[in-house]
Amino acid sequence: MSKAAKRKKNKHKKLFTFLKAFFASIIVLGIAGFIFFIISYNQTQIPEPDAVALEQRSTVYFSDGITPIGSLSDQNRTIIDCSTLPSYVGNAIVASEDKTFWSNPGVDIFAISRAFINNISGGARQGGSTISQQYAERYYMGENNDYYSKFKEALLAVKLNASQNKNEILCNYMNTIYFGRNSYGIQAAAEAYFGKNANQLSVSQAALIAGIIPSPNNWDPNASKADGQNRWKRTLNLMREENYISTDTFNSIIKDGLPKTRTEIDQPFAGTNGYIMQLVKDYLIEKQKITLNEILSGGYKITTTINKDYQKAIVDAAKTLPSDASPNSQVGAAALDNKTGDILAFWGGPDNLKHSLNNAIQAKAQAGSTFKPFTLLGAAEKGLDFNKLYNGNSPQKFKGLKNPVSNADNVSYGQVNLYKGLANSVNTVFVKLNEEIGPEITSENVNKAGIDEKVDPTLLNTLGFTSVTPLELARGFNTFANSGCRNNPYFVQSISHDNKSIYNAAPTCEQVFDADDIKKVDAAMQGVVQNGFAQRAKSLGETIAGKSGTSSDNKSAWFAGYNSNQTAVFGLWQTAADGSEETISPFGGLYGNAGSGWTLDAFIHYFKEIKK
Repeated sequence: MSKAAKRKKNKHKKLFTFLKAFFASIIVLGIAGFIFFIISYNQTQIPEPDAVALEQRSTVYFSDGITPIGSLSDQNRTIIDCSTLPSYVGNAIVASEDKTFWSNPGVDIFAISRAFINNISGGARQGGSTISQQYAERYYMGENNDYYSKFKEALLAVKLNASQNKNEILCNYMNTIYFGRNSYGIQAAAEAYFGKNANQLSVSQAALIAGIIPSPNNWDPNASKADGQNRWKRTLNLMREENYISTDTFNSIIKDGLPKTRTEIDQPFAGTNGYIMQLVKDYLIEKQKITLNEILSGGYKITTTINKDYQKAIVDAAKTLPSDASPNSQVGAAALDNKTGDILAFWGGPDNLKHSLNNAIQAKAQAGSTFKPFTLLGAAEKGLDFNKLYNGNSPQKFKGLKNPVSNADNVSYGQVNLYKGLANSVNTVFVKLNEEIGPEITSENVNKAGIDEKVDPTLLNTLGFTSVTPLELARGFNTFANSGCRNNPYFVQSISHDNKSIYNAAPTCEQVFDADDIKKVDAAMQGVVQNGFAQRAKSLGETIAGKSGTSSDNKSAWFAGYNSNQTAVFGLWQTAADGSEETISPFGGLYGNAGSGWTLDAFIHYFKEIKK
């Protein structure tokens, strides 16, 4: 045999050996894979649906971690009997999400393979999940994207198809899936989008809801009419192709156009606690990067810093505003722990659904004379004697000011020291003091204390023309209460998931002022209660330091103060229909200067309530 023939024979022999080894490997891998699948399948257990449903709810608690404030998923989920639905409702979802649903065993091998090849080849990421897989993932397993989790999901989907009929699987899926607008399940979606029950949905409406399932927040017609219309047409086309609707029906629906959806989307949180729930939801999304879908179905336990007894007390105090006050009146209040900065309680408004602007954290009003302690702090920092006498008469002219400065009701106090000047909130004394220390010092102290608003370095900044939120003002006075250490207020204490902690707040404070300087100002603010405007607070029977604040044109009224444990601020202002500030209308025979006395009484009411 020639050498060439021998080489050819050896090549064929090697090729034959390689092919034998290759196919033997395929067979062995196939057998091993089959055995692994059988073992994994037999080991796969279907959890109890009721237990899973309970785990899905995310609940917000008061600071005790026991008393619930509310659920982030309860209000917009209603489980229904799907036998009451027209068949086209379920078929619209099948056509859009999984057209082989009625015949596949729970998985679609071709769809999975196509998605896998596309994903590993660098194409736009695709999913090959059937309705059964999505149901298994969202109802039993939670959302996962790794391939092993997808394998377990596929096993469970097959197991579900072996133990449940298709109608049951589809119904559970329709009762579970997120449809946008904070709605889980087909019933909640029908209400959210069309204001009707699910069994009243038309073919057109069912097609729209079904079409936007993969990205409801983006494809909702309210967010993007073009995207919503494209998804609606796509679903109708698929329904026609699968013979769920006739061509005539399709043409008629297209002619009528995209079904009209509700433009006003229901907010899930109502009442005074609704502001707490809104804050928590926004915090989870913005700070913790938890998606709305995960929040509404993820089974999180969120414990806030809000003390249930203090919250009740601050709500009760805010509601003491006399009934003859203007309907345009707005109240805001906040209470902070002196040592940690925990937000212990706040009043954001009477109903989050009717007044969505949080009066404690978002709304602003002129700070008024509550800024005077920051000027007094500047005097302490410069070593000035608080017993030094100043001219407290009214009015007075000051260099650089076009108009003279007057005291409240134009009262003249004669020669007074800084203690009496603060106790009686003498404007002329504090403008003179501000001139003496430099108004930029007042501006700096306001900001260093934790009030972030821009404060112009002018002589009149001590009179508080800068607008602040109640929470900002509370933080500023909280720094006085904490001996000059500035806290960072927070309202979420901890977050856990499946009994595993994923977040715990870590209180921090920064020493921004000298404790001895703060002590001097604290003594002066105690004088406000002992000898000044706030003497009614002596009824509390404990040491209280604080300051009232009324803007010069009576557009706001405040009382900010603290005891040894916490700081509380109550504010009152009046807002016109166009959002502009109004002068506070007179109310309540006891309050000569509208609003200036009520905020003090609300403060007293709050502290009496928390002592009970």
